[in-house]
Amino acid sequence: MMSTAIEINNVSKVYKLWKNSSSKSQYALIDLFSRTFPSPIKNIFDSRIKSKLYNEFTALSNISLKIDKGSSYGIIGKNGAGKSTLLEIVSGTVKPTSGNIVVNGRISALLELGSGINPEFSGRENIFIYGMILGLSREFVTHSFKKIEEFADIGRFIDQPIKTYSSGMKMRLAFAVVSFLEPEILIIDEALAVGDDSFRRKCYARIDYLLKSGITFILVSHSSSNIIQLCNDAIWLHKGSMMLKGDAETVTNRYQQYTSRRSDPSIAQIREDLKDESNSYPEQQNESPESKSFFSEGFLPESTIYYEEDGGQISSVQLLNSERKPVTHILNREKYTIKFKVVFSRAHNNVFFSFLLKTPTGVPIGGAVSHNPEQAIETVEIGSEYIIDFTFESNLAHSTYFVNVGVKSFDHDKEYFVHRIIDVLSFRVLPVRESKVTSFVDFKTVTFINKK
Repeated sequence: MMSTAIEINNVSKVYKLWKNSSSKSQYALIDLFSRTFPSPIKNIFDSRIKSKLYNEFTALSNISLKIDKGSSYGIIGKNGAGKSTLLEIVSGTVKPTSGNIVVNGRISALLELGSGINPEFSGRENIFIYGMILGLSREFVTHSFKKIEEFADIGRFIDQPIKTYSSGMKMRLAFAVVSFLEPEILIIDEALAVGDDSFRRKCYARIDYLLKSGITFILVSHSSSNIIQLCNDAIWLHKGSMMLKGDAETVTNRYQQYTSRRSDPSIAQIREDLKDESNSYPEQQNESPESKSFFSEGFLPESTIYYEEDGGQISSVQLLNSERKPVTHILNREKYTIKFKVVFSRAHNNVFFSFLLKTPTGVPIGGAVSHNPEQAIETVEIGSEYIIDFTFESNLAHSTYFVNVGVKSFDHDKEYFVHRIIDVLSFRVLPVRESKVTSFVDFKTVTFINKK
C-alpha cells in the first residue's frame, strides 16, 4: 500500500496589505496593547482598529490534498493563483494562516532562481552548505560533488562567487544540487523556464530518472506540456482556490479552456461550469467522429497582440466550418477556413498573406502563405480591399490552438509586415474516441505488426 508523502489539510494563507509605511509599526503596538483586554472586547477592538491599518489578501483558501510517495504532481494556474505560496508552505519557508501540512520525507526545493544560494560564496561552497542544511554528511556531499559539477557544467566558475554567475549558470547549479543530493521529495517552481533547450532536456531526463527511482515530485508551471510530460496528476489553482484535481491531461485541458478566454471568470463561475459538464463542455462527452463542431462565444484569446499598421489593416478574422459558419470547437480530419479582410490605406508592391497555427505554449505547428515571393500580388492600390480564405484540413490532436494572421510586402528587396495580429483566434479540437495520436499533429498513421 502506497503511503502518503505530503498531506495538506484545509490550508489557507492570508497576507496583510499595509495601507501606508507606518501601519505595520502601529499594528504591532495596538496588538500588544489589546492583549490586556478580555477576549470579547479584544475581538471588537481588533476588528475596528486594525482594519483601518491594512487590507487582507487571501493567497490560498482551504486547500486540501494528499500526495502519495512516488507520485508526480503538477500545479497549474495563472499568475497570482497561489501556486508558489502553496509550495513555500509545503517547503516550510512560509507558515499557513490556518490549516496544517504533514510531510513524510526530506524535501529538496528549487522555489525560485537562486533560492538557497549565498551570492558571496562560490559554487563549491554553496554545494556543501546546502548539503549541511539537508542534514547530509560532508562525506556524502564530497562523494556527490563530482556528479553535481559535471551536471551543472559551469567550468571554472564552480570556484567563483555566485554573484558573478549569469541567471542560466545559477539555474544549472541550483538544479544540479537539489537533484543530486538524494531528494525524497523534489519541488520545482518554474525554474526550468530559465536555461537553454539542451540543458532543459537534460533536466527532464534527470527528473525522469529520479521518478523511476521512487521520489515524490511536485512541479509548478504555466506550461501545460511540461505538466503533462513530467506529472501523472495535477491540480488547477485559481485565485487561491482549487478548481480541479485529477490526471494531468484532463486538468491541463480544462485549464487551457479558461486561459483561452478574454474574460476572467470568478471562482463560483468556474465551479458552476465544471459541475455542468454536459452543457458547458460538450467536448468532454467522448464524442464520436461524427459529432458537430460548434461556436462558443467568449472562447477568445486574452493574449491577442495587434501590431502597428503600415498602410493596411486586417479585420473580421473568423474560423469557418464547411457550411461557412463561425466555429471555435472543431473536429479532427475535417476541413475549415480561416477568413479575414484586409483594407489597404496606401499602395504596396508584391503583397502576400499568411496564417500560422500554434500550440498553447506558442510553438508553431503549421501555416501557409498565399503566394511565393515571385508570384505575389504585384501591386495593390490605395483603398483596395481583399478577402482572404485559407482552407485547411484539421489534422490536429485534441487540444487548444492559436492563430496568427498577417499581410506582407516586398519592396526593393525589403520585406515588411503591412499588418499582423498575434493570437487573433483560438480554437479547440474535440477529442476522438480511442485516438492514438500522441502529440499535436495527426499524421493519419496506419500501423502494421507482423509476428515472425
